Amino acid sequence: MANEAYPCPCDIGHRLEEISAILKYLKQQCHAQKIGIVGFCWGGTAVHHLMMKYSEFRAGVSVYGIVKDSEDIYNLKNPTLFIFAENDVVIPLKDVSLLTQKLKEHCKVEYQIKTFSGQTHGFVHRKREDCSPADKPYIDEARRNLIEWLNKYM
Repeated sequence: MANEAYPCPCDIGHRLEEISAILKYLKQQCHAQKIGIVGFCWGGTAVHHLMMKYSEFRAGVSVYGIVKDSEDIYNLKNPTLFIFAENDVVIPLKDVSLLTQKLKEHCKVEYQIKTFSGQTHGFVHRKREDCSPADKPYIDEARRNLIEWLNKYM
């Protein structure tokens, strides 16, 4: 349970100083010129949040990140790919529809929202032995989309 001592991990507002320090380190010490970010589940939520806060990220991929309804969910600074599962019990399709609507109305950078039919939360990062043959094409496509998005913008 989240509280002041242990904030919810999907609320990264309390981590912005750390993120800024990491970006500074990557640019100054590692001479990184192109920085991208990928997150799964609450990490996907963090990617969405960070893509609205930091222009340093050249590209982001949010994989089944929980959609929080707020006025600024569309204010992306750089290209972002969102991957969702049709049968995700954590993220209802109505939330995905809300995100789609807000981005269509207001977003000024490139984005893409992909919802994979018949899939459930966690499908993209399942281990090979946990994949059913019927799900494998969707898993492969989502993974390919993730890599292609990063390659396109980085």
